[in-house]
This record gives sequence, structure tokens and C-alpha cells, in this order.
Amino acid sequence: LLLLMFTFWGLYWFPKSRFNAKQWKKEENERKYQASNLVSSKVLIGKTYQEVIQLLGEKDLYREQENNVPAKRVNFTIEYILGNCPDFISIDFQRLAIEFKNGKVEKVDIYCN
Repeated sequence: LLLLMFTFWGLYWFPKSRFNAKQWKKEENERKYQASNLVSSKVLIGKTYQEVIQLLGEKDLYREQENNVPAKRVNFTIEYILGNCPDFISIDFQRLAIEFKNGKVEKVDIYCN
């Protein structure tokens, strides 16, 4: 019974849908439903910054990494805010983080902060 409850809770809090670039850009409140597909499909891996921006639209946050060469800007992370974290009482935001190494996407992940 407990397993069944957690399964339904997971489906409620983490519904998934396939990534659609038009919908991603147009309906920012619905991004959280497409984000897990972006991670699992690995569609962003190997893309350049410009390719990612063209596909997802303008980023919400930008962070340079400590070992970055300032003039080249090849190691950095951009983030898209997906909405509130899926907790019962949450003040944190869920984010899609896209990490660039040597100018190309190396890692895509979802986290709460």
C-alpha cells in the first residue's frame, strides 16, 4: 500500500512530457513537465551555447566556474527556473542546470535550491 501511495505521489509531483521547443519558450510554467525529458534524452549534450539558446530561449541564470578563462568563457553553467520544488511546503525553486565545459554542454541536471 505504501509503495502504491509513493507511486501515485511521484506521478502527481513529477509528471513528464516530451520536450517541445515551442511550448518550452511559450509556456514557462509548464517547463517542469518537459525538463526530465531534456535530461534523459541527452539532446543537449555536445551542443554549443548558441545552439542551446536557440532551442530553449534566453536563460534565467548564468554562473561562471572558478577555473574559467575570463576572455574565452568556455566553462560555465546556465539555468532555467522550472517552478517551486515538488515538496509539500517549499520555498525553493527547481532548476534545470546546463553545464558547459570547453564551450559545449557536458552535463544537464535538475535540482532544487
